[in-house]
Amino acid sequence: MRAQYFVGSIFGTFVLLGVLYVVVYFVQVQRKANDVVSYKHYLLEHTKGVERIIIDSGSNSHHGLDSAMMQEGLGRLVINIADTGSFPLKNKLYRLDAHTQKGDMVLMPLEYLHYSYDAVTQSYHDGVFDTIAFYFTPLPLDEKLLFVWHTPFSSLFRSLFYSDGVRDYTQNYKKRFQEGERGEHIFVKKRPLDYWSAKSSCENYLFYVNKKSDFALADVFVENVALMKRIEQEKGVRFVLTYPSVAGDGCYEGVLREKFLGMMEQVKALLEKNGIEFVGSYEDGYFGAEEMDNTYYHVLPSAKEKRTKQLIELLREE
Repeated sequence: MRAQYFVGSIFGTFVLLGVLYVVVYFVQVQRKANDVVSYKHYLLEHTKGVERIIIDSGSNSHHGLDSAMMQEGLGRLVINIADTGSFPLKNKLYRLDAHTQKGDMVLMPLEYLHYSYDAVTQSYHDGVFDTIAFYFTPLPLDEKLLFVWHTPFSSLFRSLFYSDGVRDYTQNYKKRFQEGERGEHIFVKKRPLDYWSAKSSCENYLFYVNKKSDFALADVFVENVALMKRIEQEKGVRFVLTYPSVAGDGCYEGVLREKFLGMMEQVKALLEKNGIEFVGSYEDGYFGAEEMDNTYYHVLPSAKEKRTKQLIELLREE
């Protein structure tokens, strides 16, 4: 009897500690979610009431599309909330689910890693306690608990001892919006190559994740497409996927070309099956090395203008 009581006590203690851990996690994330720290997220939250084109993916979209040109060409408010390609697409989609409205178009020039991506980086887990808490708070409870389960303890531990206080930039954000800033990169000058771009070829840079899975589509991407379909049906939102903006030499002409083309056929077939649009060809967003800024996914303003014009025409045809 004592042994059973002891085992029950141990089990109960572990359950209590688990619940406490989850509660502390939620409190720490919510503490940051109450801060205003992201202009892009401000745009997403504060431009409701009109039909929008919302550009979302990684940094290729942050650098590669001109919102003002697209807004003039398509006659709708355009905002660019794209940030980093390594952030999970699923979390991006749940945020969109929480903040989009009927009539919105979500334009996603996805980096290729999203098709084979099935892991979350340490820096992302750290970030949900800091500047990207808005990616965690819209998740449904089961997804939140799953995310907590996969979060390294060090991420939560770090958050307990790191705080820079509330940063309310609301007035500044209003001014930036009124002046026409829509969230994309503001070019100042061409920068030196970053470490990974200087170290690898364009082909290896674009497909480093896909190579690990032999260009197979990840289960999580299939789930993400189903989530897009559900958001379209329930909210009246239109998703349009396309190729990313890329600049460099030999990006699509190397030994990985055939596997890349095969993967994209799988992607298009999956999207078509679920009623999700995909427009254009990879050549539309492909530019030579002379149009490259500091990485293969960051193009210079001249390429940005060309790519935007191409997409305007493609979207007019849809």
